[in-house]
Amino acid sequence: PRSEITLMEWKGDLKVRVTNLGSPWLSIYSVWDVQKAVRLGVRFFDNKGNLIEEQRGNFGKNMLRGDNHDFTFSWPEGAEIVSFELVQEFRNWFSQLGDTGVLTVNRQGKEVPCPERDNGFHTLYPQFLITRNEKESLPDKSNLQGFSGGFTGAVSSYCHININCEGKKELAIKMNDLNKTGTTPIVTLNDTVSLKEPVFQEGEYCYSLQGFEGRIEKITLECETYNPFEESGLPKWMSFLSLDSNLKPVQFMVHRMEDLLGKNVNNHEYGVQIERIVIR
Repeated sequence: PRSEITLMEWKGDLKVRVTNLGSPWLSIYSVWDVQKAVRLGVRFFDNKGNLIEEQRGNFGKNMLRGDNHDFTFSWPEGAEIVSFELVQEFRNWFSQLGDTGVLTVNRQGKEVPCPERDNGFHTLYPQFLITRNEKESLPDKSNLQGFSGGFTGAVSSYCHININCEGKKELAIKMNDLNKTGTTPIVTLNDTVSLKEPVFQEGEYCYSLQGFEGRIEKITLECETYNPFEESGLPKWMSFLSLDSNLKPVQFMVHRMEDLLGKNVNNHEYGVQIERIVIR
């Protein structure tokens, strides 16, 4: 694979142009499995080379040789260096395949060496994966199964992933502040290995990987759930108020009731909202 990444603007927002100089790239919008898509990986670092944030840029269509696409990103707080590189999740960053189209610049728009980074996909961000639950014909092809609006259900899975655990000691789950169940997820790897009770430290649930070898291809989370409708005080005959409904008038009513009452009234079972999973 060959690419060219050109910095167009750096004062204020970042704008880059990505050009395909080689074989075709599949857009994320034309595939079921995120591993088959080519995307722009964006990694922000502080002035000491510490990773602050990762983002992804999606091509709107399949990219043929000679096609280009412009992306715009904002600098996160504390970021001083940004590196742009094409990526296929859980497979390869393009530099690992010999592509020299990596672009790393500082806030002044000057090219600088890229800080040391982990190219092993050991940090799992839910927003980088694909959910195709609306496609009833092939629901098992989604990378995220049992998720809704970023929340897990009673049983939810990260599927069709590929993480090498050689030399890794723990799996850490970081949740956001919306964990209203107050429970600890039960974690199973590859449908066969259940992880022991975690230790909670520095805002993460840390599970030991002792005895596990090989690659993680699936992570299943079992969580207790809560239902906002049951806590809303609305009468049971209004239980049809669900964003899961295929009827747009019902979805409109849910949003209208939320505006009037100032709280979530959606009749849906929510688990926890995962910020990231780290294998280290």
